Amino acid sequence: MSYKIGIDISGGDFAPHESFKGAVLANKELAQKIVLIGIEEEIEREAEKEKIDLENFEVIDAPEKISMDEVGAMSIRRKRKSSIAIGLNLLKERKIDAFVSCGNTAAVVSAASLILGVIASSQTMGVATGPFVAGYIFDVRSSYQPAFLITVMVSFAGLMLSATLRPVKKHNS
Repeated sequence: MSYKIGIDISGGDFAPHESFKGAVLANKELAQKIVLIGIEEEIEREAEKEKIDLENFEVIDAPEKISMDEVGAMSIRRKRKSSIAIGLNLLKERKIDAFVSCGNTAAVVSAASLILGVIASSQTMGVATGPFVAGYIFDVRSSYQPAFLITVMVSFAGLMLSATLRPVKKHNS
């Protein structure tokens, strides 16, 4: 089965260089269609520098960039032509099967909630509450072991529930 994987080339501390190198490696290793999402001129410059033929990739121009120090939800609302917003919209429209970004985490999580909806970003609840629950368990039990056991049990339950899900049918449009 072949998948189209969208990669945010503009996101990350060492973007676009390291993100582009990772996309090239993914293209070689995974044998999947890789969609490069970012500032087109930067992608072309990186391809020229690395001597990579862009014929093996799909390039989608995203002229706006969200920096690592911007506030997540506000940046997504202001920069609708950013690689994060465009990538998640492509995912919502089922034009890509997966989206990867090393960019501003708050912006990615906010955009996922705004664009894909609450169900798609429900794992953020665990990320937000996990440290507090683990800290409370440590205060009560003087050990993190019960917290780790709870995490393993919840993860296993999630795995079992996800095994019962049916694949999403693609709509031809």
